[in-house]
Amino acid sequence: MAIGLAKIELEGFEELTATFNGLEQKLRKKALRPALRAGAKVILVRAKQNAPSDSGRMRKYMKVVALKRSRTEIGVQVVNGTRDQLQIPKTKKAGYYPTVVEFGDHKRNIKGSRSFTRAFLSEKQKAIRAIAQRMKQEIEKIFKK
Repeated sequence: MAIGLAKIELEGFEELTATFNGLEQKLRKKALRPALRAGAKVILVRAKQNAPSDSGRMRKYMKVVALKRSRTEIGVQVVNGTRDQLQIPKTKKAGYYPTVVEFGDHKRNIKGSRSFTRAFLSEKQKAIRAIAQRMKQEIEKIFKK
């Protein structure tokens, strides 16, 4: 199975995929949502470790959130806090601090730290394993009912 830049081998993955594909849409979402959250939490832990800790607010307000509800797609993402949470002034010239920290600012000659990018690249295998393991647990839970 290949996801992005990750390639993994899991025992029983074909059976898990076949079982998952055999479920109705509602049950698939029920199994997939917690699994995706488990994988995102693995990346969140590393992103918090990689983030600069000047005031500690950026680390404090990083979290996993669900994507906007859709009938066809589900997902989660790791995000930073809001401007208010991070105490960023609401002036037109003030940039969004987490974006500048991640990607840098070529006008001000600031190099980005790429904390989220590095977290994803270093933890993607663990995240994929966590997703598969949690999905297996959720499918077993569905069949026990």
